[in-house]
Amino acid sequence: MLGFASYKITGDAFELEDLFVDPSFWRRGVATAFGRQHDRRRRAAGVRRIWVTGNPHALPFYESAGFHVEGEVHTVFYPAPRLYRATL
Repeated sequence: MLGFASYKITGDAFELEDLFVDPSFWRRGVATAFGRQHDRRRRAAGVRRIWVTGNPHALPFYESAGFHVEGEVHTVFYPAPRLYRATL
């Protein structure tokens, strides 16, 4: 298994719940492929914005994927960036 990703759609909100890629497969397009798959599902549901509470170490990845920091939330483990990406 290379990784996994999960999401939920609630009303007009698409929340990326989990995104994990085995570190030995980083920078090979796996997370980007997960994102394209989720984008198809999001568009089919008519949702225009994707939200994620990201791991602070993954912030460069999310920013390179077009996400913007909206703020910070406190999780059980650490303060984490709250990000969104507006889409068509």
